[in-house]
Amino acid sequence: MDRTQEQDYIQLIQEHQGVINKILYLYADDAESKKDLKQDILVEAWKSYPSFEGRSKFSTWLYRIGLNVAFARLRKNKKQHYVPLEETNYNEQTISKLQGQELLDAILRLLQPVEKSIVLLLIEGYNQKEISKLIGLSAVNTRVKVSRLRKKLAEYGFKNIA
Repeated sequence: MDRTQEQDYIQLIQEHQGVINKILYLYADDAESKKDLKQDILVEAWKSYPSFEGRSKFSTWLYRIGLNVAFARLRKNKKQHYVPLEETNYNEQTISKLQGQELLDAILRLLQPVEKSIVLLLIEGYNQKEISKLIGLSAVNTRVKVSRLRKKLAEYGFKNIA
């Protein structure tokens, strides 16, 4: 990578720091995990940057790399990053009172890793076709997952979201 590419990469990473922060929020529990995951994402992005052709937005490309790195770490660590509803203190009454960040946090705690990614990307405004490319699923599989996710959230009492 030449000096100009290095500078471009650094500038793009700085401009799209929010993408990395969202992935850290979803897939890292503590400061040390966030630091490690961020470093892994940046290293993988650095190694892959020379092959970035600009056919997609840089943020989309960075999401793809970040999610792949996060999923690989989850598989490696085999750590559960969600809590089944039965193991929470949530019920319809408590759920109906949640708003904003508390509501999002509650939803994300109940979801599997791929489901978290789908929610994040839907919030970001990506359509199902883009989401399928980002998370590496077929368009049909993504549609099914989105449909099941909406149903799951409605069953959990998040009716206004589904």
